Amino acid sequence: MAAKTLAQKRKRNVILMIVVLLLALAAFIGLTIYNNHRDDAAKGTRITKARPQEIKSFTLYRADLDQTAEMVIDENGVWSSTTYPDANLMQGYVKYMLNSLTEVRLSKKVPDTDLATYGLDHPNIVISAQTDKETIRLNVGDANAAGVGYYVTFGTSNDIYLMGSEYYEGISYTFGQLNEPDPIQELTVNSLVRVKRVQGEELIELNYDAESGSFLHMRMDEPYHGQVYANKVALTSFIDVYNLLAFDACYDYDCEDYTKYGFDDPAMTLEVTFRTTDEEILDYTLEFGAQNEDNQYYVRSSLSNNINLLNGTNATTFLNFKPYNYVYKTIYYGVGKDLEEIVVEANGKSVSIDPEKDVDLYESVGSLVRLIAIDAEASDSQKIGDEVCKITVYFSGKESVWTFYDYDGQSLYLLDLNGKDRSFVVKKADLDEIIRTAGLE
Repeated sequence: MAAKTLAQKRKRNVILMIVVLLLALAAFIGLTIYNNHRDDAAKGTRITKARPQEIKSFTLYRADLDQTAEMVIDENGVWSSTTYPDANLMQGYVKYMLNSLTEVRLSKKVPDTDLATYGLDHPNIVISAQTDKETIRLNVGDANAAGVGYYVTFGTSNDIYLMGSEYYEGISYTFGQLNEPDPIQELTVNSLVRVKRVQGEELIELNYDAESGSFLHMRMDEPYHGQVYANKVALTSFIDVYNLLAFDACYDYDCEDYTKYGFDDPAMTLEVTFRTTDEEILDYTLEFGAQNEDNQYYVRSSLSNNINLLNGTNATTFLNFKPYNYVYKTIYYGVGKDLEEIVVEANGKSVSIDPEKDVDLYESVGSLVRLIAIDAEASDSQKIGDEVCKITVYFSGKESVWTFYDYDGQSLYLLDLNGKDRSFVVKKADLDEIIRTAGLE
């Protein structure tokens, strides 16, 4: 009997423990629900109970772009725009925006009813989304002066509420930002036919020179006007950096007013003519406008009417392009087999060298002429002293005239290329050696 009583006690204790655990669990769940309700109350009232997947269509209006775009979802769950049928919507961005919209809570009702005071007489953003059961409409006005949110109205009511900034981040996309940004045309050095870059008063222009007969096929016609060619290795590095560029985002899709992005006075314009693998000649333009508050440049290309965003740091390469860095530093006058004659004049005397007839003289003097190198840019192209030497090179039925002048009185001569350009200086010692070797001292 005692054993039975002990077993009954143990059974009763187990039941009591289970009951206690159940009560504790119920209390925990109740407290959690209470805290969640309290947190929700602190965050504010949600503007809808609809789930994002219940939204069938929505319309986005942006006052700053004067643009309205309507989006719909098809039976396969793919969003597209009826306003802009060619738009390539990024599905993840659209879904994120709608998820953010259904999560919006309004934390504070403003006692004032003057919509204009809060920028709600003409809202900056209007989103109107439709489900099978309701229309979710949110009008976004000005930012709160304390920087803690934005003033909004929702539905058909004119009651004004404060919406937290965290919700604004998720719903403030432009229609452009919901789209794939434009691609940037890929280029190769060998495909280049013409490159023109304009930045303020500075003009850089390179043109393909089919007659050069060498790997130096891009002639630098601006800002230089003599026979100056681009260093292909440096130009290849520049194109490699260019090909790494990618727009951060599209901003204004099918823009109709470029002036508000600074394109009436662009920071830089890059025009390229290039040859495709099918030997088709095409033109491409990339234009940089103003910068936004995030240091991004507004950029447009000839591929579309869209305004894209490009990180300001990535744009530095093009905005700080220094033409001298891309100059081939050896003065070019054709390949060896095209050379016809070299004439060197100095100190009232001259010597003419025929590469085929004057072999020894060509090997001694001609080799030095070929090695004349641009040492630096002239800091003052007007600083011209007396003429020191003139070298005329005849090649491929053409002539190139290099005239050298005293420059700093110490180690440099100013170089005049074909009477058209005085942008560079050469080392005095190199030219003096040519004069000495040619017997013109």
